[in-house]
Amino acid sequence: MIPSSSSSPYSTTLTTPKKSLIPPPKHWPASVAYLDHYVFKHKEHLPLPKKEKRVCVVRAPPSHWVIIQKIDKPDHPAFQQYGLFASKTIPPSTHICDYFGLVISEEESSATSSYLNQFSYIPLLLCDAEKMGNESRMINDFHGIAKNPNVKFENYIDENNEKRIGVFSMKQKIKKGEELLVSYGYGFKLD
Repeated sequence: MIPSSSSSPYSTTLTTPKKSLIPPPKHWPASVAYLDHYVFKHKEHLPLPKKEKRVCVVRAPPSHWVIIQKIDKPDHPAFQQYGLFASKTIPPSTHICDYFGLVISEEESSATSSYLNQFSYIPLLLCDAEKMGNESRMINDFHGIAKNPNVKFENYIDENNEKRIGVFSMKQKIKKGEELLVSYGYGFKLD
């Protein structure tokens, strides 16, 4: 179930993110801007609500489902880096949080970013959390860690008719303390 954000404050944001209304979570990298909303590089990419002429971007609080933790298992592919873990048991098919970052065109995407996610198909837009994002950027790929992913990225339209990228649990519950793992896709390879 996707949480209601009808009581959320609205803001417009282009290129430079507005300061998050909440402090970043523990273990947040100092070199990355913490976001509670999407940042759109171009005005024409901003979502326009049907009944309003102003541009709105819904802010979202940090997810109560997850915490960022340093990975201390030497056999983990992201050893000494960070991952996203369940702070409590997450039921199957639950909306955990959104994937925030800088919304850009495919042509503007960085060849070095490991944090790209498809935001929309028409026009083709990507969400890049390399330099700005939220806790969802800490989700690691399942290869070398588990047999299968336990979460997925999914595009959806919220109750305000805005495009979003959500992080959703899959068919099984995720136990408290378990790492959230996604499939980065067929092109992903372990180093």
